[in-house]
Amino acid sequence: MRKLLPFIVLVMVGGAVCADPSVDRLLRDLATDSPARVDAVQLLPRHGVEPVADLLKMLADPNPNTARAAYLVVWQTLNALAAPGRAAEASEAADLVLKALADPPSDAVRRELLRLAAVAVPDGHTVAPLDELLRDPAWREPARTTLERVNTREARAALRDAIDPADADFTAALLNSLGQVRDPEAVARSLELASDPSPVIRVAAARALAWTGNPRTLAPLRQVVAQADDATRFDATDALLKLADSIAKAGGNFDVAMEVYAEVLASTPIGVLREAAIVGLATYGDERVVATILAAADGTDVRTDATAIASLELVQGAAATQAIGRAYATQPDATKLRMIPGLGRRGGPPVVPVLTEAARSDNGAIRVAALRALGDVPLLDVLPTLVAAMANGTDEERPVAIASAKSLAERLRASGDVDNAGRVYAELFRAAPDQGVRDYAMEGIRACPVPEAFEAILAAGGDVDINTLPGPVLVSLASALVKVGRLDDARKLLDSILASPLVGEPAERLLTTFGNQADLDVPHRMGIIPKWRVVGPFPFGGPGTGLDGVNVNEPQIDLAADYDVGGNVVKWQPVDATGSYGLVDLTQPYGMIDKRATYAFTRISVDRDMDVAIRSGSDDGIKIWVNGEVVHNHDVDRPNRFDEDTAPAKLKAGTNDILVKIGQGGGGWNFRLRVTTPEGVGVPVDVVE
Repeated sequence: MRKLLPFIVLVMVGGAVCADPSVDRLLRDLATDSPARVDAVQLLPRHGVEPVADLLKMLADPNPNTARAAYLVVWQTLNALAAPGRAAEASEAADLVLKALADPPSDAVRRELLRLAAVAVPDGHTVAPLDELLRDPAWREPARTTLERVNTREARAALRDAIDPADADFTAALLNSLGQVRDPEAVARSLELASDPSPVIRVAAARALAWTGNPRTLAPLRQVVAQADDATRFDATDALLKLADSIAKAGGNFDVAMEVYAEVLASTPIGVLREAAIVGLATYGDERVVATILAAADGTDVRTDATAIASLELVQGAAATQAIGRAYATQPDATKLRMIPGLGRRGGPPVVPVLTEAARSDNGAIRVAALRALGDVPLLDVLPTLVAAMANGTDEERPVAIASAKSLAERLRASGDVDNAGRVYAELFRAAPDQGVRDYAMEGIRACPVPEAFEAILAAGGDVDINTLPGPVLVSLASALVKVGRLDDARKLLDSILASPLVGEPAERLLTTFGNQADLDVPHRMGIIPKWRVVGPFPFGGPGTGLDGVNVNEPQIDLAADYDVGGNVVKWQPVDATGSYGLVDLTQPYGMIDKRATYAFTRISVDRDMDVAIRSGSDDGIKIWVNGEVVHNHDVDRPNRFDEDTAPAKLKAGTNDILVKIGQGGGGWNFRLRVTTPEGVGVPVDVVE
C-alpha cells in the first residue's frame, strides 16, 4: 500500500496560504497577551479533542486572560463535538473533563469544570464524579444543577439515587430537578414522597408529578394541597394547577382538568393562583367555562377582574362567542365596558348584534367603546351603525366612528373583499367632516371602485374633479350617470374615458356596461371589428402542432375561391360578431368539432397612416396577418380572454386587409379582435364590405 502523506491544514494569513500552526504552537500563543491569542482561540477548536487535556490544565493559569481563553476554546470544542459523527471524540472529551473534575486544583476551577461538564457528557456516558459530589454538602447544589442540565439517562439515575440519603431540603431540590427533566422513572418514588411527613418534600413531589398529565396522580396532589401549611400552600396549589394543565394538554380528560381549575378558583384567595386557574379555564375550556370566568370578575380584586375579562378572548369557538355575547347582557355596566374590546377582537357574526345594541346604550362610555370595537369586526354588517354615528353621533362619537370605518375598510380590503371595502370608503366620503378624511376615502375609492362610491361622488357635485379618477372608476361613474338618466353627462364622461388607454378588464367592463347602447357607439369607438368572412374548416393537428400549414394560399387569398376539403367544397361566407364584445363564434357556422382550423378575413379603412396594436383573444390558437405580413402567431390551447394577446402593426391610410387563422382542439371555438393605439386607446375603424 502506498504510504500516505501527513495531512496539513492550510489557512489564509494576510492573503497568503500557509500551514496551520501546530497544537503546541497554538497553546503557547494562547498563553501570551498578544494578538496571537486571538488566532489561537479561533484555530484550536479545529483540532478537536487533541488539545483539550492541556487546555483544562490552563484553567488554573494565574493569568485570568489565559484561563478565560482556555475555557472559551474548550467550550467551543465541546459544542463542535456534539455534531453527528463525532461521538467517539465527544466521549473522550467528556472523560477528560470528568477526570479533571475529580481532582481540581481549586474551587474556582471546579466551578468552571462543572459548567463544561453540563455540555460535555453525552448519553450513555458515566457521570462520575458528579454523582459523588451530590453527597458533598458544599458541592451538592452545583452538582445537582449540572446533572439537571446534562439530563441523560445516567444523570437522571444519579439524581434519583441521591434521594434516600439526602435531608429534606435537598430531597426537595432533587425532586424539583427530576420534575424539571420529566423523568418517568421518578414517578413511583415521587408518589411515595407525596405523603412524606415533610411539607417541603410533599410539595416537591407534587411538582415532580405535575408534568405527567396522569389523572391518577390527582388524588395525591389534592391531598398535598389539603395538608399544606402556610409556607407551602401556594406551591402545592401551583403544582395542582400545573397537573391540570398537563391533563388538558394530554387530551381525553377535559372535564377533569376543568374541575381542577374551578376547584382552585373557588377555594383559594391568592390572586395569582386564581388568575392562573382562570387562564387555564380559558385556554383549554369551551363555551361552558364562560359563566365561571365571568363569576370570578366580581369586583373584589382589580387584577383578577382584568385577567378574567381578558381571558375570555382565549376561549375558542363560535359557541364560546355566542355564550360571551349572551352573558354580556346580564353584566353591570363596568363589566360590559371591559368586555366590549374583547368582543370586537373576537369578531364574527354573533358579536354584531351585541355591539350594535351597545352602540345605542344610554351609557355614553359604552357607546364609544362599542363604536371603537366595531372597527375590529371585518363584516359589512357593522357599517350601518357606524354610518348612523358618523351622521348623528355626539362630538366624541363621530371621530371614533370615522376611525372605526377606516379600520373596517382596511380590514375588508386586506382580506380581498374589495367590493365591501369600496362601500365603506363611499360612506366615509359622504360623511367626511374635513378634506383629510375625504382624500383618504377617495384614495380608497380609487383602489376599490363600486357603484355606491360613485353615487357619493355625484352627490359631491363640483367638489371632485372626475378626470383625476382612474379608468375603472370612471366606467362605474358613467354607469351611475346612465342609471339616473343623465345621458349627456354620461357621453361627456365616456369621451374622457375613450380618449385614455383602456385595456383588458377595464375595457371589457366598459363594453359590458355600454356595449349594447347603440346611441353611445362604444364598441366602434373602442376599435372592435364586428364583420368578417370565414372559410373552412380545414384539417388541423390540434394545439401545439403549429398554425403554419397553408390551406387558402395565404396570405394572398381570393374571396371568390372555393376549396375542396375531403370531398366537400367550402367557400368564404359572411359572419358577424355576436353581442358587444366583437366575439366571432365559430361553432355557429361549423358546429362543435375537434382538431380543425378556419380562416377569417376583414377589410378595414382608416383615415391616415398609423402605428397600432391588434388586441385579440381566441379559443384556441391564433395567427394574424395585416396587409400580408404576419404580426402575431400564438399556437396555444386556451379559453378566450379579452385583450389577452397584443400584436404591433402598421395601418396605411385607406383600406387594410386583416387575415386570421384560428385553431381548434375541442370544445369552444371563437376569436375577437380590436384595434387600438400602441398605448391602448381605441381606434375606430370602418369595415369595407
